[in-house]
Amino acid sequence: MTVKPAVLALLRELQVEFRVAYLFISHDLAVVRQVADRVAVMYLGQIVEEAPTEALFERPLHPYTQVLRASVPPPDPTAAWRPPVLSGDPPSALSIPPGCRFHPRCPIAEAAAAWSRPPACSAPATGSPAIWRRDRRGPPGARQ
Repeated sequence: MTVKPAVLALLRELQVEFRVAYLFISHDLAVVRQVADRVAVMYLGQIVEEAPTEALFERPLHPYTQVLRASVPPPDPTAAWRPPVLSGDPPSALSIPPGCRFHPRCPIAEAAAAWSRPPACSAPATGSPAIWRRDRRGPPGARQ
């Protein structure tokens, strides 16, 4: 067994045995999916979406979460896959844009995103994104 799976197995064992919770911070979405019960996605230090793990991975709502999810290569190295590309350059953490931090690169942001922070980003059971969007019913492609 390699080190990473052994450490993750030990963390899960300790969590069950001692009934503890972890705050696990990672850029490795495969590991996050394996160890987390709930996930909060951050962009430039601000939570943009929070949801139960499987809900977030099966149906990400925030455009940034969708890009992160689509950026994970498939397990099969022979499968066709192209990583998503966002328009524009990422902003500097020293000069964070006003309003929604993701709005300069967001394909569905409405005008309010440029000057106003989006509404709260969490619903207890299903999760919801922090976003100002043109279609208030859901992100592009969402079932109604």
